[in-house]
Amino acid sequence: MGSLNLYRIDDSKKQTFIQELSKKMSKSKTTFIQKKLNVAFKLILFSSRTSNTKDVKWNWLLRQYDEEVIQIEQAPSAVLLIESDEQHTYAATYGHSYFVVDKYADRDFGFAFARKMLFDEIKTTTLTTPNSKRNKTVNTYIDYDELEFDSGESFAKPKAKVESNDTCALFKPSLEIGTSIRFVTETDSLDNIVSIICFIENTIRDKEDVYKIPVFSKVKDKDLISQLDIRMKDKIKKNPEISIPELDIIGATEVFNRNDSEYVIKYGRKNKDVISITNDELQLFCKENNFDFGNIVLDIQVQKKIRGKRCE
Repeated sequence: MGSLNLYRIDDSKKQTFIQELSKKMSKSKTTFIQKKLNVAFKLILFSSRTSNTKDVKWNWLLRQYDEEVIQIEQAPSAVLLIESDEQHTYAATYGHSYFVVDKYADRDFGFAFARKMLFDEIKTTTLTTPNSKRNKTVNTYIDYDELEFDSGESFAKPKAKVESNDTCALFKPSLEIGTSIRFVTETDSLDNIVSIICFIENTIRDKEDVYKIPVFSKVKDKDLISQLDIRMKDKIKKNPEISIPELDIIGATEVFNRNDSEYVIKYGRKNKDVISITNDELQLFCKENNFDFGNIVLDIQVQKKIRGKRCE
């Protein structure tokens, strides 16, 4: 029995990711595995081994008793890159290599798979604000046919047991789903990894969604972004009030809550120094410069100043 931590690589970041792997790890030979419908998978191993050692954190205690200190080898790591002409690019991580892979991952991958699966038992970690490490809620659902969530909640990392009739023989029922999908596998083999990838691809492509899982995702569709901007500007024109505390909620605490800071608000060639960012300050800035608040509020830039110097 083994473990598989599987990422799908964002197509737009693939080349940068491979370059990063090549810089940080040694490339091994390439293995090819053929699956049905003449789909060939190319598997490339990248690994990192070091002869460097480091002290254990409790060496101070050994020194207190004049004992010989302990040094351990730094943990090796590896990434298995899986490519094919017909499928997406995947990466399986071993050791601490997930630090290298995570920032290049397709953030929607895990939940696209989770929405298609039937679960017997679910434990979820939910957030009410994107990228927040606070206000997490852990819920466990046993014998539930559907997930429950409040308005504004986002699922961060569900752990679930797949229903027995929906379980593939390739892995155990327990799954951990986030940016990656973590499987407990029946066997450790390259062929098994490729078979799991095929199972995932078929599930995402062919099955209907079973659950509606709310997830904070980056909007990439330029037309949709344009439509959302227009709708927001229309709302602001009808009710020209914005809630600055809401910006604090979504992670702008560092910008808006520093008492020792001043700010510069900018639009075009006009700028103004202010001591706080408020709706009134923004509206006054627009009034002083004959700007239409409703049209430009989303394009106003805010720059922080500390001790009179602007922070880039």
